[in-house]
Amino acid sequence: MLLFAQEESQRLCAGTDGLRAAPPDDSAFDWIARAADAGHTGAMALYPHLAFDAYRDDAALLADMAEVVRRRERARAHLHTALERGEPAALGAAAQAYGADGVFGPDPARSLAYFLAYRQTREGARAPHSLLDTAEHRYARGLDAVARRNAEAAAQQILAGWPRPETLR
Repeated sequence: MLLFAQEESQRLCAGTDGLRAAPPDDSAFDWIARAADAGHTGAMALYPHLAFDAYRDDAALLADMAEVVRRRERARAHLHTALERGEPAALGAAAQAYGADGVFGPDPARSLAYFLAYRQTREGARAPHSLLDTAEHRYARGLDAVARRNAEAAAQQILAGWPRPETLR
């Protein structure tokens, strides 16, 4: 897992040596938000995962409710756009978005379906199998055999309509 994380870090950070030498004043979230707003689909997929990290507890969320609502709607819009444009990471982000604390609201079967679809992309296949198996188990928790089969069928439907077949294995 550590080797995978190191390889991913090197891949994602290629060409950013200048930033490490003189880091910008804004937070990483600010840069992800800017990139998402500018149309970068990878940033759009990442935005929902990071949008609420600054809020440490429910009191902080309630104290800044207008911004929380704005970020939630922005997260939904970015994720929809990233899915429509064929961003593989958006499938994984959609799995999280349909989780218990996700921006689309809890739908365990749909969450598993998006994860299973993500797992079949080239990007998803790069992750260690043990990590993928653990995540799949977490997404499938609480689903009976029928719901699991329905999620598997839904994953195939998602992939059948996926706009970028070259991202599949």
